[in-house]
Amino acid sequence: MPDIRRATSNDISGLADLMQSVQAWRADAYPKMFKANPPHAALTALFTDVLADANAYVFVAGAKPQGYLFANLVDRRETAYAFARRRLMIEHIGVAPGAQRGGIGRALITAAQDQARALDCDEITLDTWAANTGAHGFFRSVGFENTRLWFQMLL
Repeated sequence: MPDIRRATSNDISGLADLMQSVQAWRADAYPKMFKANPPHAALTALFTDVLADANAYVFVAGAKPQGYLFANLVDRRETAYAFARRRLMIEHIGVAPGAQRGGIGRALITAAQDQARALDCDEITLDTWAANTGAHGFFRSVGFENTRLWFQMLL
């Protein structure tokens, strides 16, 4: 089982490196939406802000991060039409290309589950791009269900 831990400020550069590979996939699949090579400094600034956010949770695999998961705690109040929900929303999950299929993704999801239970969450959610078919099977294999479809119209 890969060593999973909460990210610290010492991981920021490694997190930015990992996000570069995620971003490269996004830009290749959706070039009108995503930039292929955002500046490393911009990504380190992103993770600096994320790690300072009390409602954000970032987990990394390995001393030099080989994978990461970034999630936000989201509280939805009860309304006339829906019950209150407390969820951990996975914003990003990424594993270095050379480390994929080695259990890191599964271990990161397990860390998110443990964190969600500790936070008394009702659910863990995520969204994924339609073109990311390889990830869809993985998400199903670790227990996620497709409960919603999101449509988009680019103008």
